[in-house]
Amino acid sequence: MTPIFDGVPPTKLVTVNRDALRSIRELSGLNLSQLLVACEGEISLSYLSDIEAGKRTQVSPGKVAVIARALKVPVAALILRASDVEVVRASDAEVVAA
Repeated sequence: MTPIFDGVPPTKLVTVNRDALRSIRELSGLNLSQLLVACEGEISLSYLSDIEAGKRTQVSPGKVAVIARALKVPVAALILRASDVEVVRASDAEVVAA
């Protein structure tokens, strides 16, 4: 099996940083429909929309590569890495009253 990027096999799903995706897309001056065109039919509009909305967080490396190529950014710019996430135990979390 040939890795797509960073040693990730094509069958392993990666977590997309939806905030980065949206920011990069907006900075590129593209709306979702324009990004869809740039993806050259390899991804559907609902798929892109679901990623940005957080409904789809786990994506194949191939799909991330398509989006990155369309946005002209490195794949790593769209991936949420473990080092980007702060894990807080429920017992350590601050409780905020509503």
